[in-house]
Amino acid sequence: MKNTMKTRTLSTSVSVLALTLLLSSCTAEVTPNTNQEQATPPPSSPATVHTLISENGMLSATPGSINLCEAEDGVISSHIAWDASSAATEGVEVWLQGKEETEPKLWSADGAVASSTTGKWLSDGHRVILLDGSTKSELARLTFKAVPCSN
Repeated sequence: MKNTMKTRTLSTSVSVLALTLLLSSCTAEVTPNTNQEQATPPPSSPATVHTLISENGMLSATPGSINLCEAEDGVISSHIAWDASSAATEGVEVWLQGKEETEPKLWSADGAVASSTTGKWLSDGHRVILLDGSTKSELARLTFKAVPCSN
């Protein structure tokens, strides 16, 4: 029995020694990152939403402004949504007009409630105009504005 006890003690000691050696070989040197610019990611700004609600309905753009920190070229795409059901119209037309353009261009002709995403060509001063599809009367209008970077 005494011999069995010595064997267990020796076996346990060898196991502890092997585990200690194994763990000591797995340590890695940790060096702190002193470059604060790389350690902290830039803040992510949530998309701005520009919504116009009137007695004739709702017109919304997401993003609703041009964040020049993210859109360095000053050009974005935006998800445009509308609800003209309160205007008792069956269909609407959505027209887009650039700041320097004299005439708006038809972008979408759809139901009273719908949405669509533009291409990446909206810039500062672009207007989104919602018209009643039958009467051609203006129901709502949004204008995109550029927001400068504040560093």
